[in-house]
Amino acid sequence: MDSFLAQHLDVSKIGVFGHSQGSSAVGQAMIENDKIKAGINIDGVMWGTVIDTDLSKPFAIISSDWDSRHPNFNTYIYRNRSLSCCYNAKLLRSGHPNFMDIPLMINLRLIKECGPIDPLKAYEITNKIILLCFDSYLLNQSNDLLNLNTKYKEIKIELLNKNQQSVP
Repeated sequence: MDSFLAQHLDVSKIGVFGHSQGSSAVGQAMIENDKIKAGINIDGVMWGTVIDTDLSKPFAIISSDWDSRHPNFNTYIYRNRSLSCCYNAKLLRSGHPNFMDIPLMINLRLIKECGPIDPLKAYEITNKIILLCFDSYLLNQSNDLLNLNTKYKEIKIELLNKNQQSVP
């Protein structure tokens, strides 16, 4: 790299994340680019060849608390999980827009389709998961994401691996 950023970037430690359709590309990017070391899917459904591929890098899924009538496509998509580790986190009492700025802009719950979780608490928890994941897998810092279960009543997080039978 020949830019002023070259001395500030460590391209050997790249993590990717996205929300909704933006997260649909995360798994695919991870299998297509060796420079990517970890990924996080925030309430999105994966598409592409990643569906039939074992991820070999750390991966996390942060999902909203969908109504039981909502189809959970990730049950099928994440059946292979990650050979490294895979965290499955559910933000309780949330909806898909709780990961956006919609809860702060629209006051009518029926229109915004958010869950009743405090929007600022939802942002805090989501940011905490992202930072702990990337600190752990990109900076080699010791972090236990499962401790978030005791710190926040609004989250349910579990560690999944290839050998476990439960699905996200």
